[in-house]
Amino acid sequence: MLTDKEYLEQLINTALKSKAEYNFLDFKLELSDKNERLKEHINAFGNLERGGCFVFGVKDFIPVGLQDDADVITQKITNLATGAQEPSLSIDAFPLTVNDRTLLCIHVLPGSPKPVFIKDRAPWGGEACFKRTGSSTIAMSNQEIKTLMTDAQENYYDESVVKEASFDELDFDKLINLLPELDKNDRRSSKNLALLIDCRILTGMKNSPQVTVAGWLCFAKDLQGNRQFRNACIEFQIFKGILRDVPLKKYEIKGNLPSQIEQSIQ
Repeated sequence: MLTDKEYLEQLINTALKSKAEYNFLDFKLELSDKNERLKEHINAFGNLERGGCFVFGVKDFIPVGLQDDADVITQKITNLATGAQEPSLSIDAFPLTVNDRTLLCIHVLPGSPKPVFIKDRAPWGGEACFKRTGSSTIAMSNQEIKTLMTDAQENYYDESVVKEASFDELDFDKLINLLPELDKNDRRSSKNLALLIDCRILTGMKNSPQVTVAGWLCFAKDLQGNRQFRNACIEFQIFKGILRDVPLKKYEIKGNLPSQIEQSIQ
């Protein structure tokens, strides 16, 4: 399984080769002394679902190597991520060599909960929340901030975590039937995990994904094997006359939801 670092390395190499601008990547030649603008970039990354990554040592999509000390860059981004954002954001810094040039990647991890605010700015009308549009960082509107806050307060049962359930207990063949773009040869590839998280079948980070209620109900190999879902089945009974006394026949349909529906129709 690819780690977040390996996953980002692949995306960065692809972006450099194709000269593509992604909203979760920001290529920079050197460290800017404009702290307020850096706060905004960091804030925008924190408001993305999986965060975003600065890549220092790049000019016009050409790797030229670091112009500043890596420790100085890392410390400055760390200070602005932890001290200037609410909630505080974490980072993961690592070197990357491309064409014999050493680059510095700083992954700003996503905030939880969202939206993430810049501390010293007024929440409403003070450009305190930012988002990424292509390769640009722009302020959110008040309505966008309100929408994020509303979404953060909504709890959906089908997106909650199933305790004592693992990804390996899901029927991968059924997942492939639903999502043919999944990698059949490496079920725990970073691409697969990202796609399943997007579809809310899994939740959390790629290095420690957890199964959602929806994912378990629809794709569990043994749905009722989890104590939380031991009674999640369909029962048919046939009675003589109008009294529900002793059934003449009784059918208990188990399995995951698609299987139960199919069996019920049959």
